[in-house]
Amino acid sequence: MRCLHVIKRACRKCSLGAGTILTPAQVAEVTEIGVDFAVSPGCNSKILQAAAQAGLFFGPGIATASEIETALEMVAVC
Repeated sequence: MRCLHVIKRACRKCSLGAGTILTPAQVAEVTEIGVDFAVSPGCNSKILQAAAQAGLFFGPGIATASEIETALEMVAVC
């Protein structure tokens, strides 16, 4: 993500979220710089798990019944 330096600076001044998170590595990057939450366009279980392990409040994109089930399952597991 090219804008990490901007996000890091803004985190010192306000509540800030990051998106579009597409990989577990990006979860680690935004967690490290101190964002308060993150979002993604889809409901990827690997990303949900990484966010849960990092203690990052995370909002996955949900468009189908299957994605609702995946998100609910991950909440129960994590």
